[in-house]
Amino acid sequence: MPIPEDELTKDFVLADASEQLGAIRDRLPTNAAARNNTYIVWPLASGRYQAVYWKEIEALGRANAQITLANTLGSLPGLPGPVEAVEQSSMGLSAARDRRDAQPGKRLVVLRNGSVLGLFTREMRSAEDPQTDPFATHAKPQRTLSDNTTPRNTGAEPMPAPESMPPDSAPPPVDTRVVNGWLPGVSKQTPMQVDIPYELKFNVDQPRDDAVVQAGGGGAFGVAAKKYAAGKATVTVMVVIEPGDFTLYGVEAQEIIVPVEANIPAKNTVTFTIEASKTGKNTLKATLYINSNLFQQIEMIVNVGEQLPPGTPAVDTTVSGLTLPSAAALRPRADTINVVIMRKDPGYTILVNGGGGGVTRAYLDMSTEAVADWVGNARKALFDIVHMQDAQGNLVYQNLDTIIPPKLGKASMQKLAEAGALLYYNLFENNNRDDARAMGKLLTELSRTRQLHIQIVAERFFFPWSFLFDGDDAALETPSYDQFWGFKHVIEYLPEFTAGTLVNFDPNIAVGETVDMAFVCNNEIDVQFGEPVVQGQRDYFHNLPGLKVVDYPTVPELIQLLRGPDSPPLIYFYCHAISKQAGEDGGADYSRISLSDAKVTIAEMKLKTRAAVERLRQAPVVFLNACESAELSPFLYDGWVPFLLSRGARGVLGTEVETPAFFAAEFAKEFVRRFAAGNQPLGELLRDLRVEYARDKHNIMGLLYALYSNGDVMIARG
Repeated sequence: MPIPEDELTKDFVLADASEQLGAIRDRLPTNAAARNNTYIVWPLASGRYQAVYWKEIEALGRANAQITLANTLGSLPGLPGPVEAVEQSSMGLSAARDRRDAQPGKRLVVLRNGSVLGLFTREMRSAEDPQTDPFATHAKPQRTLSDNTTPRNTGAEPMPAPESMPPDSAPPPVDTRVVNGWLPGVSKQTPMQVDIPYELKFNVDQPRDDAVVQAGGGGAFGVAAKKYAAGKATVTVMVVIEPGDFTLYGVEAQEIIVPVEANIPAKNTVTFTIEASKTGKNTLKATLYINSNLFQQIEMIVNVGEQLPPGTPAVDTTVSGLTLPSAAALRPRADTINVVIMRKDPGYTILVNGGGGGVTRAYLDMSTEAVADWVGNARKALFDIVHMQDAQGNLVYQNLDTIIPPKLGKASMQKLAEAGALLYYNLFENNNRDDARAMGKLLTELSRTRQLHIQIVAERFFFPWSFLFDGDDAALETPSYDQFWGFKHVIEYLPEFTAGTLVNFDPNIAVGETVDMAFVCNNEIDVQFGEPVVQGQRDYFHNLPGLKVVDYPTVPELIQLLRGPDSPPLIYFYCHAISKQAGEDGGADYSRISLSDAKVTIAEMKLKTRAAVERLRQAPVVFLNACESAELSPFLYDGWVPFLLSRGARGVLGTEVETPAFFAAEFAKEFVRRFAAGNQPLGELLRDLRVEYARDKHNIMGLLYALYSNGDVMIARG
């Protein structure tokens, strides 16, 4: 059940951080008591919101004479901490109460499709007499109907305006625009009919009453537009339609050109002509980009050809991805390539946006079973490399020394190049569709000529993209590490698009002088290997400046850590693990890790943490340095990675196959050192470390790691 709307307070004013207090005050009730008990709400780039009583702003003014009506909201010192925002449909009343009570001031912002619907609070309206208004002396001159324009002579000298007085200029307005989507002729009383073309329209303007889709709101669009426009006068919002059950007439991608200036309507409205061929529920998807950066995906379920019961919507929508303030917090990139993969029985649709070529679409005609075989064969090749032996029978990649002899390094790269080239062929050439072949050629050209930032949004489809090899036939004999996608590009899976609701996301992990890290470990590994591999990591981490480490070596301690909610922002696992696939020994729920005292399965962890009051507040980054920890089947999205994401992790770095223990420990020490030092994005750090090992040590084991996180995540220091 959604959060009941009648539980929300609607006594609030939406604002922008750049708006002056005087403009806010003009929009508040004239009655002082009502004015004081009105919330001022504005979005932050972090995806959170400020929710402040006007009386709290007045209290700041009384305490600090430098605060006047000319100050902007964002410049005020001493504000309460920012609060989270949740979609109304994302939780019920009980869960909302728990989330609210964890917020500063027990205030929770509630959204409907990304727009502020109201506040869920635990505060009583104040009935005390209003205190002295600190801004009363800054009130505007009276405006009367008198035509006497000559000031009355009071016998006093007129007071000169202070030189520091700001000019009488209008404050920047709040940007209340949203992305609207609507279907003319379709309403609760008039559902869509079969075999009749309809126009699905999108624009950016003030909210429409007949909109079935709205993205942004509460000033959020203005924040994002300014960020992505980068000083230009306009920003581009692109809408891409995946028709699903509908027939789409015309192009599937169109651009809305939007002025950056607040509240100015877009220069155009885009129109898609769609037609339903069956009665009942018909589904399509709209994917939204802002200046080529993917931020939301909207599933629309349209009731066709039926008389709707009272209260039944003609169109139901489900929105996933990032809120607009969250999208604005990410770094704009000119080189981003978005790869969106969506299930379309019996195969998949792949959509590529970016690289200067606009939007390209292809249908990959393949079964899930075939994909599972291809992925399994590729991982088998990497598994064989992990277990490669030299002439004396030594396991080359499992030594303490992670430098690989050049000859064996070349042999490893040749074996992996063959597997990566076969993956590429099976994806794009192994069917008779011209669009799939064209897609393969496009991606090859882009990959060979540019360093890309590839984002993967996948429904029930996980693929080892870092293994893909785009060298020509001659390159298979003498492959170079930079011909593999994982060594050349930043590749990230975006888990926020599997959440089923909008995610408030801040890529910056704010810390003080010290970063807290949980070390989830299996101390028995040192006994097993006869080497202090766990203790060596512990000693190394404890000696890193600015890092504070606490051990979690047992299953009860791990359960307590993941029940939260106050886990540290960085969690590092070093342990054994086994990954189970669908239909294998109980399936993914029986994947397990081994700690110092016992083994524990995902099923057991779910049972032990299911009653947790809330998710992990600090949204930690989890480095899951365990054998097969990120091995996900294309049959379903399940395993350790999605379990950790469901508990509140903002991202997971995991391994694809069985991992050499000494390499894993050495790689992790260097990774944690650089990441904890701050200001290094996860995606670029992973790519750079892979390259350094391949280039300097002829060691390709960096490709074992897959990033299930936005690559912009970093620890923000200074």
